[in-house]
Amino acid sequence: ASYSKGGPFSGGHSSGHVNVEGFLAQADSEGEVYYDHVGPDYFHAIGARVLRGRDFASDDMHAGNVGAINATMAKYYFRDRDPIGRSVTLDDQTFTIVGVVRDVEYSDVRARPVRRVYLPDVDTSAHPKSFELQVHVRGDPARFVEPIRQVLLAADRNVPIEVTPLADRVRRSVSQDALLTQVTAFFGLIALVLAALGLYGITSYATSQRTGEFGLRAALGAEPWRVAGMVLRDAVVVAVSGVIVGVPIGLVATRWLRGALFGVSPADPASLSVSVATLVVAAIVASYLPAWRASKVSPLEALRAEN
Repeated sequence: ASYSKGGPFSGGHSSGHVNVEGFLAQADSEGEVYYDHVGPDYFHAIGARVLRGRDFASDDMHAGNVGAINATMAKYYFRDRDPIGRSVTLDDQTFTIVGVVRDVEYSDVRARPVRRVYLPDVDTSAHPKSFELQVHVRGDPARFVEPIRQVLLAADRNVPIEVTPLADRVRRSVSQDALLTQVTAFFGLIALVLAALGLYGITSYATSQRTGEFGLRAALGAEPWRVAGMVLRDAVVVAVSGVIVGVPIGLVATRWLRGALFGVSPADPASLSVSVATLVVAAIVASYLPAWRASKVSPLEALRAEN
């Protein structure tokens, strides 16, 4: 466990200006960073991987002259140089970098990583009225909510406590996006069903117009599965033709969806493959009944249809 004054998705942010050893800023904006005061083993508690150097130790809480930065800040200010051991001044506090940590999203999972500094929380005279306590658990975090609450209440029942799994905070931050996704998926499902019904109707009509042909094939000894395969093949050809036309149009349209995506590109091969496979399967399912009927056409039925 550890703590911070403004943890991930807590809504609290602090910003300042840095002067970095060996870096000449061309504008004030190049020195702007976000920072947080944290406790020992903070990166382990939030599950952030330390890329270089180390996590904060208990002794750092008394020193106050060390700090850590995220990967984005290390790349921006130090390029290919090793930032460990370099001096950085944040506002009026100078510290030595002892660790570089992987970028951690603090408020928006889709936002580009910002330059961030982590400092040990050593100013005991200025502790905030509230702080974030991070507890790293194994298994379902929801099972630990009540036990953690009881432990904290046992220490002081007058302190207001809110115990929330980090996953719940992340879900709340993307709640509107999740709702939009559900609505889009619902209308997408309706569109898929309507397309399947339309293909079923077209295939049924086309099959009824070829009753004589199917009967003749049956009279000449064609196997029922071959007749059914003809109908299914025609339906798949229609679906594949639609995919060939629709995929390029869809890729162009996804440019407007780029900002709503996280962890996946608009042209993600896996997503496109699943979409194409779904359409082909829907076409096969929609044409199965007409294909089955076509395979059951007898020569006698074909003669009646011709008359």
